Amino acid sequence: AVDFVNRYRARFGVEPRSTAVFTYDAIRLLADAMHRAGTKEGGPVSRAIAATNDYEAVAGTLQFNGTGDPRRGGVLSRVGRTSDSIVRVVNPKP
Repeated sequence: AVDFVNRYRARFGVEPRSTAVFTYDAIRLLADAMHRAGTKEGGPVSRAIAATNDYEAVAGTLQFNGTGDPRRGGVLSRVGRTSDSIVRVVNPKP
């Protein structure tokens, strides 16, 4: 994640917001899923995301349980004009 922050700072001239790494990872995961699905259609892409296992992202390794739920927790944030706030912490069922 340090490399991401350094590249972000160099490219945009500012510190990344708390959501930058997660947004970057989400877009890369979506692109990977579309590539694996061979289409941009929602159903096949959703299934490709659900089948994701050991995807190396900036924020860590991503895994899903086969139904689309992540195997690790996450944070649902509200992004504001001047600040971000945590809406809910999500933890997967064991």
